[in-house]
Amino acid sequence: MSNVAENSYLIEDWTDYDKSSLYNLSTKYYSERACDSFLNQADTIVLPNVVTSAYVHAHILAKFLAANLSRIPANKKLRVLEFGSGSGLFARHFLLAAAELNYLDRLEFLVSDISDLFLIQMKERGVFEGFTEGKHYQLVNLNLLDLDSAKTVTGEHIDLNDLDLVVSNYVLNALPMIPVRLAAEGSFEKLQVKITGPELPKEVDLVNNLNFFSSLKIEERWVDYDIESVSDIEKKYFEIFKKHLNTLAPGTAGRFSYKALEAMDKIHSKLSEFGMFYLADIPSWGPNAFKFYSFYTNALANLISENLVIDFASSLGMKILKQKDQNLFRILFYKSENTFEPLKTSFNKDLVFSNKVNLFKKITDLLKNIDDVALLDVYKTLLDKLLALDNKSVTSLVFQGDYYYLAGDSKTALDFYKKAQSIDFCNHHPDLDSKIKMIFI
Repeated sequence: MSNVAENSYLIEDWTDYDKSSLYNLSTKYYSERACDSFLNQADTIVLPNVVTSAYVHAHILAKFLAANLSRIPANKKLRVLEFGSGSGLFARHFLLAAAELNYLDRLEFLVSDISDLFLIQMKERGVFEGFTEGKHYQLVNLNLLDLDSAKTVTGEHIDLNDLDLVVSNYVLNALPMIPVRLAAEGSFEKLQVKITGPELPKEVDLVNNLNFFSSLKIEERWVDYDIESVSDIEKKYFEIFKKHLNTLAPGTAGRFSYKALEAMDKIHSKLSEFGMFYLADIPSWGPNAFKFYSFYTNALANLISENLVIDFASSLGMKILKQKDQNLFRILFYKSENTFEPLKTSFNKDLVFSNKVNLFKKITDLLKNIDDVALLDVYKTLLDKLLALDNKSVTSLVFQGDYYYLAGDSKTALDFYKKAQSIDFCNHHPDLDSKIKMIFI
């Protein structure tokens, strides 16, 4: 690395995008910041996990598994694996939903992450309070490209075969991807990047300097992509990608998410006879249509083309249910010779005909903007609709507290704020302290 201009350093010369230092720096950020990667900080863009960690989202997925129970032997343990569990809130909410749906005692929820620090923090912060480790859930250190290496935080091997549901919330986008486009005479080109910045990465505290990625200057160029000289993994999945590329407008580059396809292939091999794989990720349409990647603080997200993963899942013989909106795309892949109507009905009811997750987000956005007692009746109407979707999370308790505070009932408001604080394991609501202090002023 060299100094290329005053106050500017060459961090990386021209490199294939999928091999650039962005990936390693992002992985380092996750592994060091762990659960605090998901803090709700007002001064920066945080990881977009608000929707996927919501109770209503976990409850919908728990209902998918409930809809599939008629095809699963009654004496079989229900094995659910979540990739990259992050803060652990989705896992906690799924366990709560499983209890509500009366199959908690059959459930073995595998809470996984590539970093032991994530798993240790979840346990230390009491995320799974009320549930029994080794019975209802297990903490698993896991590289999602090497499922056979799964182990507990104490180093014991865990077999990941016979999985009934695998969940990936904003995880596959963390895997390497290379943008590729069709060039002249049937040849292909790949994206390379050159990175400069005001500081060298080795001198940067990625945990506390959350604007490092946004300070980088990233130049791009296209060079020859020789399929004969690429990795075996790229060769394995290039034909399915090439078919996808041919569906795009001439000259448009495709996102060759070969590592995501490899992960899906490995997941498929571990599913039970009627197993399911749920994928939720950043939508690649609208404002993201011509983007290849995005930054969330110092986390890199490689956008995934929905149609590519759908085409690949179809090639594996899986059935597909899908929905997308401005927040994320959702795809449920499942093993079945024919369409399984109970599963299709459940998916359509909660995500297509009436998108309960989006409704939850819209209601919370509206409630945040009501601070006038003259609108108390409007607040109550919205709050009742929110509680019909979610009456168990920190968010629902905070809004109930806000309602009673607005209504002048400080005592009841304080009760709700304290309940919320007791289960705000990851400090997603750092304003709770000030809300409680405000009551005593």
